[in-house]
Amino acid sequence: MMIFLFDAGGTDFLTLTDAFTQKYGKPCEQAVAKWQSRGGATYDNTVVTWCFKTGKLKLESLGPSLKYGSATYNDDYQAPAKPTPKDF
Repeated sequence: MMIFLFDAGGTDFLTLTDAFTQKYGKPCEQAVAKWQSRGGATYDNTVVTWCFKTGKLKLESLGPSLKYGSATYNDDYQAPAKPTPKDF
């Protein structure tokens, strides 16, 4: 897994969404999730996801806090298991 944080207060989310779309094409998923602060306030969190053969790149307008957005790549690739040696 790889995580990148960026300032949530500016235009970074839109800039990254545009850059990822130019690089990787149209996202496979787009949604608006509810993000809740520790104090209980809720905010709309735009989530855009690009799907690849081996994993997903997820861009969120709100990340671990209201101050930061996040881009997360989670690699789902699992190498094939090594065959068990046979002793004859």
